[in-house]
Amino acid sequence: MMLLGWVFVACGMLVAALAVPLIRGVVPPNRWYGVRIAKAYASEDHWYRLNRYGGTLLLQYGITVALVGATVLGFGIDEAASPAVALILAFSPAILTIPMTLRLFRYARTLP
Repeated sequence: MMLLGWVFVACGMLVAALAVPLIRGVVPPNRWYGVRIAKAYASEDHWYRLNRYGGTLLLQYGITVALVGATVLGFGIDEAASPAVALILAFSPAILTIPMTLRLFRYARTLP
């Protein structure tokens, strides 16, 4: 489980770092990096607004995942001692994407 903690910390920090250019609005419209939903391609203004908002959500997500990893490391959670906790932790990053995605689409609906 200690490895899982380090993976969460590293991945969370990477995701948070990838969010910063989106928040700063320096990523032009493209097919590879950023919020790539139909509404984002409606106009350049939509692209930058959705990517700033999505980048903020992604930064929060990355910090949360890193904190989960730090918690695993700090408490020394062992998957042998608590398999249920290990299972919940293993799926937590995927589960955390659900509210983030819902918030992004809700925000996209507010754009003209």
